[in-house]
Amino acid sequence: MAPSVVPGTAVQGSYSHYSLLRATEEMLGVNAFPLNAGTALSLRPPLNL
Repeated sequence: MAPSVVPGTAVQGSYSHYSLLRATEEMLGVNAFPLNAGTALSLRPPLNL
């Protein structure tokens, strides 16, 4: 998936395309998340980003 992902990593939780949107916005420094990105789990922790 990504070089930063530890092999064998298993994640708990429900992720969606909003999770990717939230992670992207977090990395860009956006503080106000539109639509359902505000309540979505971020993909940053499982991807070690």
